[in-house]
Amino acid sequence: MDLGVDQEENAENLKFGELFGDNEHCQPLLICEVAELLRQKRAELPAELQSSLGPIFVKSEAYVERFNQFRSAEVAKVVRVRLERHPELHPFERAQLANLLPETPAEAKAIIPSLKGKLDDDVLGQLLRDLAALVE
Repeated sequence: MDLGVDQEENAENLKFGELFGDNEHCQPLLICEVAELLRQKRAELPAELQSSLGPIFVKSEAYVERFNQFRSAEVAKVVRVRLERHPELHPFERAQLANLLPETPAEAKAIIPSLKGKLDDDVLGQLLRDLAALVE
């Protein structure tokens, strides 16, 4: 049955289409990194222009503030480093682990199916505990 889904784009199979492809320069951002980028952008603006930020910028700020579990730039860097210690993980999987923060290996594999067979449950469990310890 064809549901109209482009078979070239399928996160479960780590296929992201032409726009993202296998481009090593195109990395998914963690919510904490997006929050930091938006904070920097706002800080760069003169005070008189900050009130004129567009609705998309303001909604994006609200979204990342609501879902950001890692509240400082320093912690965001530590999160990225911890994730990159696992080169067997696809950049998308790393971002999903940090953004969704599953509590157990079983939960992680249920919401990120491509993780199955990538990491031993003990290793994945330790990574999840390490990330949870960084939540502020």
